[in-house]
Amino acid sequence: MNDVLLIRPPDSFGPADHHVLASVAQGPGSKILDLTRLPAVPINIAAIVTAGWSAPKGSVARLAIVLELDVWAVARMMTAEPIGRLREQGTDLRVLYRTQLEAGLVHVWIKEGLEPAGELTRTLEQLDTVWAGSPLAANVVDAYGELVAADESPSKPLHLARLASIALKFCDQRRSLDYARKALRATMDRSDAVANHARALAQAVSQKLLAQH
Repeated sequence: MNDVLLIRPPDSFGPADHHVLASVAQGPGSKILDLTRLPAVPINIAAIVTAGWSAPKGSVARLAIVLELDVWAVARMMTAEPIGRLREQGTDLRVLYRTQLEAGLVHVWIKEGLEPAGELTRTLEQLDTVWAGSPLAANVVDAYGELVAADESPSKPLHLARLASIALKFCDQRRSLDYARKALRATMDRSDAVANHARALAQAVSQKLLAQH
């Protein structure tokens, strides 16, 4: 499995063309469907792409559907049924997000079966500094909150502080305050660069929250 088939539909691709994705996905070999450039992707895209799956058993070892962060945050909650159904057909399905693709993690999973890491530090930094927000912002924050809760890396305090900042910009004060407090608690006995950065960011968020009252 040296080559990875990367499929990027044109921007003009719409709902009427989803059957084409389903047909392409069932072609022989593992592949990546990069849907991040499409203007609108339904949150049940995994079910749509895998509907009527009839590929010979084992002919598609792995299939990755890559989405923008906000769409992924919601779509990932609707993947259990298609993942289970394709597993019975010898296909491993994952719904992943853009920064995992950009970091090469999706390709590694396709080639070697190694679970793609979350790329939390880079992703949260992008969400905090360059993201323009989305109507699904609360879903994005909650989805990453679950990932950060399971994170055991030294960067966890910074991840919590980033979530506090993102929540303040795009969601609500309650979420923001909760993450800021968690970030500060996680830095209590640390004085390294990551902890100092997290502490400063969490304190800045806390100050902004106080100023709003």
